[in-house]
Amino acid sequence: IHNIERLVDKAFVLLKEDVEDSIRLLERTKSKRKLTEEEDAIIERLRQNLRDAERVIHGEVRKIEKEIE
Repeated sequence: IHNIERLVDKAFVLLKEDVEDSIRLLERTKSKRKLTEEEDAIIERLRQNLRDAERVIHGEVRKIEKEIE
């Protein structure tokens, strides 16, 4: 289970870095011009998706840990 937990954490970190890079790119664009409503919505959706994914992943890992104890 610990190996799986490390793999999930590692995969999530990579995904999170990629999503955060996309957010930073949009925010840099925002300093040059006003973002469209769609672009603003994308930033918010990406941030919310990261929060949701992190909560779900950690919740599932805790649930599995409790089941094997």
